[in-house]
This record gives sequence, C-alpha cells and structure tokens, in this order.
Amino acid sequence: MSGQSDPGARIRQQTYLNALRASGGVDIELGAFMTRKVRGIETADGRHAEIETLEEKGSDVNVAAHLLIDLHTQQIDAAVLITNDSDLRLPARHARRHIPVGTVNPRGTPTAGGLRGDRDGGPGGHWWYRLTADDLRACQLPAIVDGHRRPKGW
Repeated sequence: MSGQSDPGARIRQQTYLNALRASGGVDIELGAFMTRKVRGIETADGRHAEIETLEEKGSDVNVAAHLLIDLHTQQIDAAVLITNDSDLRLPARHARRHIPVGTVNPRGTPTAGGLRGDRDGGPGGHWWYRLTADDLRACQLPAIVDGHRRPKGW
C-alpha cells in the first residue's frame, strides 16, 4: 500500500503483515504499486488535467506462479484461490485439471466469469464462495498478536 492517499495505510498494512508473520505458517509475497499518469477530465479552459493514479502490479502473477510451481512440484494436493481477478483464469483452469480448487471471491460482486468452472472437471471437488462481511469479521486476527496491536477502525 503506498500511503499516498491515506497516510495511515502503510502503517496499518505493515502492522497486519507483521501480525500475520508472527502468527506463523504464512509466507507473504508482496506485489508493488506503480504511479502512472493518465489524461484526466477536460478542464473549463478546454485542457485535460493530468492525474496520477496508483496501479497494483505483480500480485496476480505471484499467485499464479506459486499455484503452478506448488502444483507441479507436488507441494499441494488442493488449493484455495482468494481472488476475483479474471487474470487468474488460465492458471486456475490448469490447476483444476490436476487438483481440487476452491475459489473464494473477496468482493461483493459476482465471481468473474473466467474464474468459474465445472465442479466435477478434472479430479472434481471444485467449489466457489463469495465472502461476506460476517465472514471477514469472524476471521480477524486477535486484537494483539505477538505484541502487534490491531489499529483502531479495523
């Protein structure tokens, strides 16, 4: 998280990552944020404003790479993808040919069409689920994990 639009975001994100590491059993592979300039809306004098936007890069590629590496090195016999990014369509489809794959949509929108599939394809046992606000509340880390305190407002 860049913290550019929310100065506390970087601190909250780092606190969360530190708590995850302290809880054990979690490997964290970070993506990156890139600043990109785009042509904005037309101003009153007929010119276009230039706007800086943040674009997240790398995390979908990292997820895909780890899924396929773990699959083909036989480190896993099933997988759960937490995404609604249709860029993961091809690696998810490939993994479903070999192992059961659960797909969890963390958004309030319908699951992306590219992530859907046949429950019984390949070895079968595939499933899809859309997270709810209640799911997220029920799965939060404790208020304090190894000295890392949950920030206010979470």
